Amino acid sequence: MVQTIVTRKRFTIEEGGNVGIGTTIPNPTQMLHLTRGNHVALRFAATGVAGGAAPGNAYDLNAAKELLEIVRAQAESIEELRRRMEDRP
Repeated sequence: MVQTIVTRKRFTIEEGGNVGIGTTIPNPTQMLHLTRGNHVALRFAATGVAGGAAPGNAYDLNAAKELLEIVRAQAESIEELRRRMEDRP
């Protein structure tokens, strides 16, 4: 399943928990990788450098914050659904 969330940028959430942020497919400026255990690593696909970007690789920190809020809300919803499923007889 691929879910597209439109805010200031286009966020594509793919099955497996990978979230790509980019203005074009060939040159994404950022990747958010969500792993089990609620660890979130922010890396920049063009450089592969964790937590930073090379000069010229502009990125929108506000858009990244906005995406994190979306992901956090979705994670809370999923956790609530999981709890409800466990409580079923």
